[in-house]
Amino acid sequence: MRNLFRLPRGSNNPFHARLSALLAGMAAALLLGACLPRQTVYHHYESLPAEGWHTGDTLRFEAQVPDSQVYCRLNVEVRNCNDYPYRNLPLRIACLTADSLQLPPDTLDIFLANDDGGWLGTGLGNYYQLSQFVGSVHIRKPGTYTFQVTCLLPDTVVTGINDIGIRLER
Repeated sequence: MRNLFRLPRGSNNPFHARLSALLAGMAAALLLGACLPRQTVYHHYESLPAEGWHTGDTLRFEAQVPDSQVYCRLNVEVRNCNDYPYRNLPLRIACLTADSLQLPPDTLDIFLANDDGGWLGTGLGNYYQLSQFVGSVHIRKPGTYTFQVTCLLPDTVVTGINDIGIRLER
């Protein structure tokens, strides 16, 4: 049986040359698309006061999302310094829209240091940054999505945390 996709050696058929170029271009486009990073929909940090984060204070992040019917990865990012006294940081996170609660409030325990006391994440000098995946958020319609982050430590004032951030990625 003769192979329909194989040309005899030495053939210069222009149809097969175009087909080969098209297939090579499609393969390159697929590889390039797979290597591209996730598209960031929203990314913002809130700086905390130098005297510390009062545990009753709730940070609010107002994310303008122009698309609808997409799922986004929600990450919470923490920037801390060496004088943070604990290994972990318990947080309460909620997502609200103008008309309803989008994501039920959830508690997240972010580990900033390992068992030996070494800081996790990336760092430079006395400052470290860590990103923690929280979950997926289903964006049903374009609009403003408000993320609220509250510290759940029993201390009145938490020191050593410089910034808290929210990142939404497609």
